[in-house]
Amino acid sequence: MVLMIGLSLIKVGIIDFGGGYSAKSSGTFGNYENIGIGLLVLLVVIGFNCCQNALLRMGGIAIGLIVGYVVALCLGMVDFSGMQNLPIMTVPVPFKYGFSFDLHAFLVAGVIYLLSVLEAVGSITATAIVSEQAIKGMNIPHA
Repeated sequence: MVLMIGLSLIKVGIIDFGGGYSAKSSGTFGNYENIGIGLLVLLVVIGFNCCQNALLRMGGIAIGLIVGYVVALCLGMVDFSGMQNLPIMTVPVPFKYGFSFDLHAFLVAGVIYLLSVLEAVGSITATAIVSEQAIKGMNIPHA
């Protein structure tokens, strides 16, 4: 399951690395600026992932995104024109787009949830049996 999710995200990663869908439509996909920022973000994330400090290691992705955004801002690649006519603050409108409940989608999601729970319980039980750990009772050390 994790492999399928990872494989399905390869295309998204490559498109974002090259500049995204807007770069594809404007003809700037894969130019040096986009590839350079993508490489910079990748190197920052990998660099912070190698840190000994757990906080820096966990925040590596967020730090990489911030560094990439700041560099894109300095290069003039960020466009704020869509925000010119917007109010500074708005109040969210509940159910602005309507409310619907799809029973079929709920049932499918419920079945997938139950199968995931069964898979997790089976994996934990099999791991406990193979490692000769008790599968009944509280066997977790208290911190």
